[in-house]
Amino acid sequence: MRNQQFLKGDRSGRPTTIAGALRIARGSGQLPVVVLMHGSGGFEANTDLWRRQFESLGISTFALDSFSGRGIVSTVVDQSQLGRLNMILDLYRSFVVLAGHPRIDPNRIAVMGFSRGGQAALYGTLKRFHKLWNPTGIDPAAYIALYPPCNTTYIGDTDVTDHQSKSSTER
Repeated sequence: MRNQQFLKGDRSGRPTTIAGALRIARGSGQLPVVVLMHGSGGFEANTDLWRRQFESLGISTFALDSFSGRGIVSTVVDQSQLGRLNMILDLYRSFVVLAGHPRIDPNRIAVMGFSRGGQAALYGTLKRFHKLWNPTGIDPAAYIALYPPCNTTYIGDTDVTDHQSKSSTER
């Protein structure tokens, strides 16, 4: 899907199956989960580091893979392989699966993204995008954007959900 299609709510894009790895932390009942969103290089060592850290705290993780189902290995050299806003759509679609899982507390979902994934976490907070694309209505409890590109402005980009993003570039 092109960015313009996303921005207009145009659903005529080609369906894509995306993947992810859900790791349930030790504990009983419904647990919190952090959706980990990779950067342009795909899954790297930082994803596994954060997964282990969260699991040690009793927090499950879902590593969302926005590349494999699209036949992409990396966008480091060629960012045009995937529209920037597709990862937000992937994030919202992951809420459908996570909210229906018996071990996940849908009220305790958080998002943590790195670089390109951080951009998805940052702009995934926009009410406009939630209204257009988030069928669950789930607004994660936290959005954590680590070193996201912040060089794009969108209509209504200050009208964010109640669970506002904190960027590592904010001081």
